[in-house]
Amino acid sequence: QLLADWFSDPNLDLVDFLEQLRESGFVRAGSSGLSPLIRAMKFGGPMFGIFDADEAELLGRWVASVQRGERPPIELSAETAGDQRAASWQLAIAGARPADVVIAEARPGDHRELFHRLVNIENFANTLPLAAEQVRANLAAAEILFSHGAGGRYTDASYFDYSAEALYQRGEQVYWDKLVNPYRPLTELPDRDEVIFTQSTYALGYLIDGAWLHRLGNLGHRERTSDRMLASIYADEMGYGDLAKNHITLTHRVLASLGIRLPHIRDERFRDQDDLPDDLYGFSLHQLSLCLLPDTFYNELLGYNFAIEMFGSGELRLQEKQKLRHHGFDDCYEQAHLAIDNFSAGHTRQAADIIVSYLDGVRRVAGEGVLQGEWRRIWRGYASFAYFVEHALLKELRDLPAASDCAGSAGAAESEVAELLI
Repeated sequence: QLLADWFSDPNLDLVDFLEQLRESGFVRAGSSGLSPLIRAMKFGGPMFGIFDADEAELLGRWVASVQRGERPPIELSAETAGDQRAASWQLAIAGARPADVVIAEARPGDHRELFHRLVNIENFANTLPLAAEQVRANLAAAEILFSHGAGGRYTDASYFDYSAEALYQRGEQVYWDKLVNPYRPLTELPDRDEVIFTQSTYALGYLIDGAWLHRLGNLGHRERTSDRMLASIYADEMGYGDLAKNHITLTHRVLASLGIRLPHIRDERFRDQDDLPDDLYGFSLHQLSLCLLPDTFYNELLGYNFAIEMFGSGELRLQEKQKLRHHGFDDCYEQAHLAIDNFSAGHTRQAADIIVSYLDGVRRVAGEGVLQGEWRRIWRGYASFAYFVEHALLKELRDLPAASDCAGSAGAAESEVAELLI
């Protein structure tokens, strides 16, 4: 029986194997004085290099003892090799807990605490399941816009079957009809304090600008064309290595011109700052939770990316720019997005191209039957952005009995997660 056959047997009896091996021709001395087993282990033999020097020396001594006629009972001892070293490592690890790791309950008390955990997720790994839970709750709730999204002021999340042509058409429609063409310069401008307050309601989202993409550059995300295209957008958001052009730097420039100076977003003091309103954390919590799980929610991130990039252009940005300039505030953040997010060749067009590229790959690998399911997930990501933008539309829908029933069936309205987010 071949050695390969012995060791492929899941019920191998090692005692029986060793008893038969020592009576076999493999261990008998040949004309050269070496057994076939020892010759096979020498340089040029088929088993050369299988054993290290200590193992080969031990096996050689055993073969020599068999050739001398020794036949002691074969007993298998417990495998203890490495146990002593493993025990020392275990003690060292147990005694070296990092000082900045916090062991805490998974569920935070409020949205400020949840935000703090999400931006310091390496210290709060037990918050990841909550992040996944809240993303799923938001995605389910956002599906109400599959039926009613056409009424959105800045978005149209109404569902449609995918084709590349249909996606580009929807993008063009939203970009021109909802964002660009409605723009009119303001004839009456709000006072200074109102402009500062309005900007403070946007600031939390601005401070995590680009975060929805930051983990898509993880190791292994390079096989699909869509991965590389997403990384390119993220690099642009971060200023392509020029810190002065990093969008977070631009945000701090604007805030400084408004007289708002915040602790670092990861600092515990940020939880206690009172410059940013309390009731607008939902959008940022959703984005941070989504981005922490880029493989689980890859499709949804593609749709979210399309929505948020498109929102960087048009009426809202242009009017904010007008208000900031009127009062002498820095408008660099608005200028940057108006320049790079256009639908002709900017991030919005790139976001649509990324979806098309990804779904082309799905069609080639898995076929048309799988494609529409993948697309539905992408469009849920788009709808989840609209869910946090279209406040007026959602208020109308919540007043409709049918819409309330729909939201309730999704399980989001009553969930603890939704209470934290919305």
